[in-house]
Amino acid sequence: MRDVAWCPNIGSPYDVIVSCSEDFTANFWANQGRGTDFQLVQTVKCSGPVWKASWNISGSLVAISCVSDNSDNCVKVFRVHTLYFQVIFLGG
Repeated sequence: MRDVAWCPNIGSPYDVIVSCSEDFTANFWANQGRGTDFQLVQTVKCSGPVWKASWNISGSLVAISCVSDNSDNCVKVFRVHTLYFQVIFLGG
């Protein structure tokens, strides 16, 4: 585990956590309010270790930094629809 980034449920039914790992994955975890456990809802595979995650102020976008296929560092940006929980790759 390299990093964890939390997005509180301001205006959405979920709290969301992204965990970054050296096993080339970023895992999205969500719960549905106080007193409920976080459940793994989506795993994003990268071509190298995932080092850092950061949410924007509204919680609709998350950026993760990782190592790409050619050993360069890269940033991938995802849009997170928390109303029905969907993670969409935007680019990077």
